[in-house]
Amino acid sequence: MRRLTSWFILAALIVSGTASAQVKKADFSGKWLVNEEKSQAGEGRGRFGMARALNVVQDTAKIVIERISTGRDGEERKTSETLTLDGKECENTLFNRTRKSNAVFSEDGKALTISSSSVWERDGEKMELKGTEVWKLSDDGDVLSIDAASTSPMGERKAVYVYDGEKPAVSTP
Repeated sequence: MRRLTSWFILAALIVSGTASAQVKKADFSGKWLVNEEKSQAGEGRGRFGMARALNVVQDTAKIVIERISTGRDGEERKTSETLTLDGKECENTLFNRTRKSNAVFSEDGKALTISSSSVWERDGEKMELKGTEVWKLSDDGDVLSIDAASTSPMGERKAVYVYDGEKPAVSTP
């Protein structure tokens, strides 16, 4: 009887371990439009760095993020980066700079943390920008919030960017 009880306990542990290893992860795929009223980007440079729209394509192995923003002269600027979701470092070129990033889901699969760094040279001096973004969806999946923090020679910056999912137009007869 003891042996049978031990087998049941072992089986239960295996099943619970398998279930936790297959946590459903948030899917950030979609078109997202910034909600400036809900975002807390700060003044000046914080607003300048905010993407007004995101196009995201995600599968089980990777996420592709296209950010659309407005440049200083009012021109549209697009960047695109591809990150694997296994925590491995990925390199992307954004605005003529190499950015090294990695993306990792939280244990519960509800948040995606993207850590990045880029190094560039200005007036013969090397500078580094380090950043972290924590992506989360609202319970209904209609709102994406990104808690962002960065450090550079210009100081530290924190912001919260809120994006609403773009709804397809509904035609009326």
